[in-house]
Amino acid sequence: MDRNKSISSILPALNIEENGTKSVEEFFMHNTLRPVLKFQHAIIISLFNAEAHLTHEMLSGANSTATEKRTYLTDFLQKNNKLKQQLIGVIVGLFSSDELTTYLSMRKVVDKRITDMIITRYLSEFTA
Repeated sequence: MDRNKSISSILPALNIEENGTKSVEEFFMHNTLRPVLKFQHAIIISLFNAEAHLTHEMLSGANSTATEKRTYLTDFLQKNNKLKQQLIGVIVGLFSSDELTTYLSMRKVVDKRITDMIITRYLSEFTA
């Protein structure tokens, strides 16, 4: 079986509303990143939970606001480039050939978007 077809067959189908014209970045975010992030959710959570230097009490504590938690996690990933690149890698590794080409053409913007979406997904674990 073709790698692109294999990847496509395992990713979840998301009901995404098409509202008007989207930029290439928006289209990529909704049609590529969101399904891959959803599929890799358990891996993302496991990688964060395995981090010994991450203060989980700060993230789960009621004394911190959502903004403070997001800032803490953003700062943590900026300081821990190894984890950040590993998280990006588990997402990029599930791109099709065409998606990888698109990713490489706007890598910096997509890496930032991936990081933001990963942070949002991880923080959702503490509010669920």
